Amino acid sequence: MCVDPAVREQVLKDNRVKASRWTNGKLGPHTCLTPYVWREAFTGDDVCVELEQRTQAKRDNQQADDRKVLARLWVTKSRYGGNTYVGCPDLSGHGPK
Repeated sequence: MCVDPAVREQVLKDNRVKASRWTNGKLGPHTCLTPYVWREAFTGDDVCVELEQRTQAKRDNQQADDRKVLARLWVTKSRYGGNTYVGCPDLSGHGPK
């Protein structure tokens, strides 16, 4: 999914420290310490984050379809010099014309 770079960095940070925000509580071993809540960006996401990050994840998920970039990939194969190159232009000038 496409997100703002600052959001991506926050997600990576939260993922790195997730175990430090868990306690063994009423909801099991991944109960969030106060003031954290589960991010719930996807089913089973038990990373504990501040409420603002959970709200951001929900907003990003709601906008996911609008943020997709449709792309097509054309793959060409050429063989020269005993090697097969996939999708690589001939920069040497020695390949097939």
